[in-house]
Amino acid sequence: MTSFVIILSNTASNQLWAAFHYRGSACLCVPVSILSGDRDGLVKIQTSRALVQYFKVDLVVLAYCGHDITIDAPAKLAHYLFEIICSPEQDTGDQFADSADLLNE
Repeated sequence: MTSFVIILSNTASNQLWAAFHYRGSACLCVPVSILSGDRDGLVKIQTSRALVQYFKVDLVVLAYCGHDITIDAPAKLAHYLFEIICSPEQDTGDQFADSADLLNE
């Protein structure tokens, strides 16, 4: 008879503990968009879609991206973040840097 032993690293067990004990707010006080990579092996697209449906927010799925979009597609991420920040629906009266300002830094 074979027995299996699951060994979790300290980080993994801490993340599991936090996930089981987390109680989020039922409403969002700020505009939110969920960005997801279509090749994410850690968070399934169904999970992102469930969050979108629950909170009634926008979902942006980035093609050819895994879990870490900042590494897999930094230019796509920058494009979508800029688009989200500068969209008319998100206008809060605050001034944001335009793309020229971002390139000059």
